[in-house]
Formats: sequence, structure tokens, C-alpha cells
Amino acid sequence: MIALLSVFLAIFLTKRTDRLVKEEDKRAKELIERMDKRSEEANERTERLIEEGNRRTQQMIEEGNRRTQQMIEEMNRRTQETLQHIANLMVAHR
Repeated sequence: MIALLSVFLAIFLTKRTDRLVKEEDKRAKELIERMDKRSEEANERTERLIEEGNRRTQQMIEEGNRRTQQMIEEMNRRTQETLQHIANLMVAHR
């Protein structure tokens, strides 16, 4: 009788343990899926931030190049004016 009860108890505990393990596996899989999704979302946000940073950097470079070109053109214009003024002074003193 005790042996029979022991067998039933062992079967009951085995089934209960199997059910608990399956439930825990399910929870672990759900947790892994949620963490994967969060990780993917974080990676996507990071990629967007990198792209935005690259775009802003490119805009800053282009703006810097434009301003540099304007400064060069202004200096060339002033140099031409100065040279013309010197030439006019040289002609006037002859």
C-alpha cells in the first residue's frame, strides 16, 4: 500500500514539476522576446541618432565650406580693390 502511494505521489510530483518547468520556460521565452524587442528598438533609435548626427555634421561642413568660400571671394575682391588703388596711385605720381 505504501509503495503504491509512493508511486502515485511520485507520478503526481513529476507531472506537477513538468507543468511548473513548462510554465517557467514559457515565461523565460516571453522575457527573452521582450528583451530582444527592446534591444532592437534601442538599436533602431541609435541608428536614427547616428544618421541625424551624420546629417547635421554634413550640414555644418557644407555651411563651413560656403562661409569659407565667401571669405575667400571677399578677400579676393578687397585684394583687387587694393591693387587697383595702388595702381591708380602709381599712375598719379608719374
